Amino acid sequence: MGMYDFNEVVNSNPRPLTIRERIKAVLGADHGACYDAMEGMLMGNYSGSLQFDKAYAVDVLLEHDANHGNHVAKCMVTEPQQNRRQVWNHLSAVLKQSGFEFKGGALVGTRLEHQPADEVDAA
Repeated sequence: MGMYDFNEVVNSNPRPLTIRERIKAVLGADHGACYDAMEGMLMGNYSGSLQFDKAYAVDVLLEHDANHGNHVAKCMVTEPQQNRRQVWNHLSAVLKQSGFEFKGGALVGTRLEHQPADEVDAA
């Protein structure tokens, strides 16, 4: 064993979670309840206005965040540039990184759905 324990050093100097990591945690909490509640809004056919649908999706995220420690909301308070529009940008980026596909700002499916059959079989 070396002079230092890697895990001990890392755990003693935790880095703050990024807003995207916080959003991903809220989306995954309660077996994806937050995502389930906002899915219709992400498809852009909820209110008749894509901009309103995006705003409603952010509202759903913040409601679920309130039940899980207000981490996203706290980030919005401590980092003034994190307004609702920026939270939408982070939310859509998290969803895209997770495998969801958007076209024209609206959810159209998942990467897995749109892969050719031979790529899906190889995975």
